[in-house]
Amino acid sequence: MIINWKDLAINKGTSCDLFVQFTNEKDEVLIFEENSILYFTLKDNFDATEYLFQKTSLNGITYNEEKKGYDIRFNCEDTEDLDYKDYAYDITVVRNTGLASANKKDKTTILKGYLKIEEVTTFEVNEVSQ
Repeated sequence: MIINWKDLAINKGTSCDLFVQFTNEKDEVLIFEENSILYFTLKDNFDATEYLFQKTSLNGITYNEEKKGYDIRFNCEDTEDLDYKDYAYDITVVRNTGLASANKKDKTTILKGYLKIEEVTTFEVNEVSQ
């Protein structure tokens, strides 16, 4: 599988869904096995060992049957405390290959790039109802 590069941007402290669909070299849509785990990981940079936040198909990533892809849910609190800058992210799938051992895993990074946290002017302190 070829790793694709895609830069993304999100406004700081914003809730939104990111839809991703993966294809193989023949342009066929990939649907991962039920026991596969999909990860979206955000770090300060690609060399960082600690992640800032992570979404998985166990928590935050859901399969969209209608669109044949995956929705990744970003909540306000995911980016609320981040600085305005570019962060490194990747999307990786981990599968159990079933070869010789139940613990034999196959890990593939599918997509990576930079996620830019964009500036906003309305902060929680500015949210006043009248």
